[in-house]
Amino acid sequence: MSLVELGERIAIDRDRHALKELHDNRVLCYRRGGDSLRLVEYIQMLSEGSLARRWCGCDPMAVVKAYDLTVDKFSRLTDEQGGTSLRRSQGPDCGYYYAAFITHITARLKADPPANSIEAEMRASQSLRKLVARHFYLSCLESRRRSQRLVRRYLWKLDGRALYLWLPLEMPGRQCRRWLEANIPDVDPNRPGEQQRVQARVDRLLGRPRVLSVENALAKAGDIAVETDPAGALIEQEMQSRGLARTIADEKAENIALQRPAISRLGAEGLRQLVQVIFDGLMRGDFRADRIAESFGLSKATFSRFAGSRWQSHSSESTEPSIPDLWRNTARTLARHPGFVAAAKRAGVWSQVTDVLNAVGPGGRYGDE
Repeated sequence: MSLVELGERIAIDRDRHALKELHDNRVLCYRRGGDSLRLVEYIQMLSEGSLARRWCGCDPMAVVKAYDLTVDKFSRLTDEQGGTSLRRSQGPDCGYYYAAFITHITARLKADPPANSIEAEMRASQSLRKLVARHFYLSCLESRRRSQRLVRRYLWKLDGRALYLWLPLEMPGRQCRRWLEANIPDVDPNRPGEQQRVQARVDRLLGRPRVLSVENALAKAGDIAVETDPAGALIEQEMQSRGLARTIADEKAENIALQRPAISRLGAEGLRQLVQVIFDGLMRGDFRADRIAESFGLSKATFSRFAGSRWQSHSSESTEPSIPDLWRNTARTLARHPGFVAAAKRAGVWSQVTDVLNAVGPGGRYGDE
């Protein structure tokens, strides 16, 4: 049977024998040197590349999770079918992915008929590889979102060496080193296992941020202790002494390397001034995006992605709000300020804040960082 016929058996007939044949015996491509790769081996090759590490934020565990998720997408077939649609279950269903493959390759072969069956099989194999690669990329983004949604990677430089630590995302950047020096004494970066020791102490003192579903929170409400929030206390202290604008401006400037290329070219001080000008304009009521963009040498599109004022509309490529980086970052900071949270709830606007926190827009990583 051809690759297209196998895909149809899987997508339409939900044939497990066809799925086993595709995974066990069909070669998807060849590695340099002549090694043949089946579907899972192809995903393994993708996960070992430098692009995978970059897409996963250089987090090896995120790469492993992305590999597992992609394999599930193309190998996990649900058992039952109810009515006209499959019963929903935890995890992906490969039938949908093979259906997408069949739709795409059928249209291609119809528009440009192959000369023979060998050419048809080669083009089908290429189409499936592209689909697998596309979904591996999406799996990397999803894995990174899950693993780094609540924490940030901080580089603590000591005596010419560095420790890479995970700290709460909402801890102000200028407070990270100060907090570490005050709470983690006698650090020796040359000592074996020092990074793990320091990270364990950070987790004990600050707690490891985690996501709890509403169902689990309600079911285990009696078991969940009320915890203090050191990061929130630091943010509150920072805003009381410096104000919101300066707090956000310093935070963005200290993470200049994580900004969009056009924004990072402003330099740390230029970015700090840009954020201050934006907040000053909002406070005075004369915020003019075009004027600010021109004064800092930014295009309208770049400024719109960074601090546009029309982000309530949806992007053409997504059903999610395309929230500018600065406002996403501001929402995350304010959401850890107890006074702001209480005021927002009293004013009835807390749901809008949570919408910003939960939205995943095209530039999500810049706002999250």
